[in-house]
Amino acid sequence: MTAAIPLDQAMPDMVLAEEVRTSGGSVLLPRATRLTEEHLARLRQREVREIRIVTEVTTLTASTTTAAAAAANTAPASATDQQALREATQLQVQRLFRRAGTDPTMQALCRTVLEYRLEQVG
Repeated sequence: MTAAIPLDQAMPDMVLAEEVRTSGGSVLLPRATRLTEEHLARLRQREVREIRIVTEVTTLTASTTTAAAAAANTAPASATDQQALREATQLQVQRLFRRAGTDPTMQALCRTVLEYRLEQVG
């Protein structure tokens, strides 16, 4: 699920459900971005008033989301929410390995971590 919230209610680690754009149409932040304090500060400077975030998933990790859904015997998140979470996970792993360069061992580790985390997302 997604929800539009005022920027002043946004918190770090929330995941964007949609791109954030300027009034001219330029992309400020892409969809599936996991927000940081720096992102929020830049959006405030640009006078962005509202953003659309992925709900439920924003406060839980991928593994606890799956476990919580199973425990509550509820349906998993919608396909759109799952895709946003998968994209956010990919971006997070890319950020973790941004200095890995072309080292084959680090590239293999990056792929392994990405596969593991995407498995956890479902």
